[in-house]
Amino acid sequence: MLTDDLRQLLASYVDGELTNRQRKAALRLLRRSAEARALLRQMQEDAERLRLMPRRTPAPDFTLDVLHTIVERKLRPRHRRPARPAAGGIPGWAGLAAAAAVLLVVGFGSYLYFTAALPGQDDGRAGRPVPKKERPDGGRQVADAPPRDTDPGPRGGGKADPPERIPPPEAVASGSKERDRPKGSAGQPPPAVDAAPPDPLPKLEMFQPGDVKLAAIFRLAELDQAAQRGRLEKLLREDRAFRLELPCKQGVRAFERWQAALKAHGIHLIIEEAARTRMKFPQLRTNFVLYVEDVTAEELARMVLQVAEADRQAGAKPQGGGQFEALVVQGMTADDRKELSKLLKVDAARLQAPPGKPDRAKPMTPPAGRLALALPYNPIGPRPGSPEVKRFRDARKPPRPGTLQVLLVLRETPG
Repeated sequence: MLTDDLRQLLASYVDGELTNRQRKAALRLLRRSAEARALLRQMQEDAERLRLMPRRTPAPDFTLDVLHTIVERKLRPRHRRPARPAAGGIPGWAGLAAAAAVLLVVGFGSYLYFTAALPGQDDGRAGRPVPKKERPDGGRQVADAPPRDTDPGPRGGGKADPPERIPPPEAVASGSKERDRPKGSAGQPPPAVDAAPPDPLPKLEMFQPGDVKLAAIFRLAELDQAAQRGRLEKLLREDRAFRLELPCKQGVRAFERWQAALKAHGIHLIIEEAARTRMKFPQLRTNFVLYVEDVTAEELARMVLQVAEADRQAGAKPQGGGQFEALVVQGMTADDRKELSKLLKVDAARLQAPPGKPDRAKPMTPPAGRLALALPYNPIGPRPGSPEVKRFRDARKPPRPGTLQVLLVLRETPG
């Protein structure tokens, strides 16, 4: 029989709220326990039923009905009396006094510690302050030396040490090593100088620059303008791999727009099983990711314009079926390639964009049998070992030189 902790682990697995370590523990439990598999199946079915249940909105006068019921029944909030301390217990003021005493001791001890640690305090030996360490070169630490008495002594007595001579600017600007060695007075050898510690910042990985690329935002309603359309086409020619983000109102409707655009350009879309299942329930919140390759910049721009036009026509209808407002275009980063390799179960090195640039003088004829892949994104992901993903990997052909890789994310926005 499963314990409460294991049941809670399976419930979090269904909700998708597990860490990597907890997810591995849940998978181990499911592999060795038939009871856990049956309970997980039941939880998933219950969660799906809850999502499909219609939402009920209370009547506008619901709040007034509740207030009338409270007045008619003369209901009052119940207040619990605070528990009294048992007889003979420790009074409350004793704890406060103990806390104040501890605070006083800690404060007095801190004062004594920092007072002793401050430089220039009396060391108790000669009745005079300890000399501070000098930094003649501005950054290197000079070893401690016996304090030098610069007092003139009794009247008519000893002389003060001659002042230290400042080197001319030419000596400072020269590249000789002598400028790093401070000279002592009266021809004495310079004091020992400790080497400056190495700079730790270059060794810290957190300061290493990452693979960051700027994103461009386009309003789909403005892509019918020649200036915006030219800006999009120019941007798509500057790189060989892109990530496109399209926030949408309903993921399934937005997916259908892009499915029609790909079909119009002769690209067959392979839909993963979990994504196909989610398409049967448009009322569920679903995000999709589409991977398209072997397309030119002109083809991709025409697809975006076709989707924008179809969305504009749907938005003009009385029911208002428009889905998109903006398009975010960004060059594909190393993190995007890692994410793509996890989705396709392919080594990231095999997903590099094809090199070279297309020949403008010879228009590229699109080949037959091009494929694209559609997967569920979040809150669910593709099923491990999905036959649709394997079919795409086995059937995909090497892309033509100068063509693009596109990772298209349709993200459903709340509200």
